[in-house]
Amino acid sequence: MYCSIHANVYFRQDEQDVSNYLNKVNYIYDRHTGDLKGYTGKLQNNYLITIKNNHLLIKNSLATYYLGNNFDTLTFSQTKEAIEKLSDDLHLDMGDAIIRRVDFASNFVMNEPPQNYYSSLSEANNLNRHQMNTTLYFTNDSRSLVFYDKSVQYREKLLPIPEDYKDKNVFRYERRLKKISKLKWQLKDLYKRNIYNNLLKEWKDDYESIRKSPSYKLRQNALRLYKYKYLCSVAIKYYIYDLVGKENYFQILDHECRKKNISRSTKKNHKDRIMNILSLPELYEANELIVELNNKVNETYEEHMG
Repeated sequence: MYCSIHANVYFRQDEQDVSNYLNKVNYIYDRHTGDLKGYTGKLQNNYLITIKNNHLLIKNSLATYYLGNNFDTLTFSQTKEAIEKLSDDLHLDMGDAIIRRVDFASNFVMNEPPQNYYSSLSEANNLNRHQMNTTLYFTNDSRSLVFYDKSVQYREKLLPIPEDYKDKNVFRYERRLKKISKLKWQLKDLYKRNIYNNLLKEWKDDYESIRKSPSYKLRQNALRLYKYKYLCSVAIKYYIYDLVGKENYFQILDHECRKKNISRSTKKNHKDRIMNILSLPELYEANELIVELNNKVNETYEEHMG
């Protein structure tokens, strides 16, 4: 589930020269004084590391570093393995690194292109909705919910799409926690089960907080049913099912008959009419795109929750 982290760790430069373990090292100099400010380099040619003032900073996908791509996201156990491998490669205890931001995400292979689902993700409380190119955002100062086409992102970066995902609709849902310094989380906290489970639950809860519109759509044959009397009957049907309940409604009729407020024949006629109304064909059906997306989120949640 984890995809990327922003974190840093302090170390003494005289005790450790991290540049010895990096490829493609570039040094950073102060343009006014010419003094060395730090350097950047890469692990395995894909994981960018920045060193400044004896602080090592990482702002990249942990999954890409460990798995070679972030179409495949890390499991709970792989997260620990990835951080331990990062420590070994850098010869630093990266478990002590302070997390500045964590992105929690998963990719779903969908039936349709990701953008087809955006219009049904309408709004969420305390989050501003906006779309930029092929990416949909729900965001505020502390967190963002981001939906995008993973294949488009890779093509724009000229990165090779893994064979298992070629020619597929890969929908990415990513929850970005931008202000977590006050939590004082370290990288090693990411493989504590309670913290992992909490991040997973918040990932799911935030998705569910987004209003889905339309969550239902008209059936294909609904237009021919658009007659005033039919619509009135459908309204009665939904009222009975959603607000009263079929059995409760009939119990009310029985009660009124026992109190002699209505006759037996009236009760029978009324029940017959209501049964006819309840048997009317449905005017609406569930939006299959939202049903599919809901199922993907729920399946991922159930798979990773421990």
